Amino acid sequence: KGSATYYYLANGLEKMVARLSNETNSSVIEYYFLDGKLSFIYDITTKTDTNTKTERRWYMKGNSIFRGIGNNGIKLTQEEMEAEFFGENGWGGAFNLYQEILGL
Repeated sequence: KGSATYYYLANGLEKMVARLSNETNSSVIEYYFLDGKLSFIYDITTKTDTNTKTERRWYMKGNSIFRGIGNNGIKLTQEEMEAEFFGENGWGGAFNLYQEILGL
């Protein structure tokens, strides 16, 4: 299941919140825009079967990610950022989900 909520200001889209859930996970991903471009993503995923929570923050400029922060404020490596941000084999990941939502 999933839903998306959009928040607009006079200058356009300011924020988008995606809520997703299945049998084992639930996620809330917040997408923030600056001057009409994606600038920050905050992702909280909870594994319902183990009751564990993962937080990720991605900072962007244009379509490039320049910083990723994981649980407890730990900076993600370049490999971790790409794997979690873009997903595996083009599936999953906060950015790929964003692109899917835009295509709806």
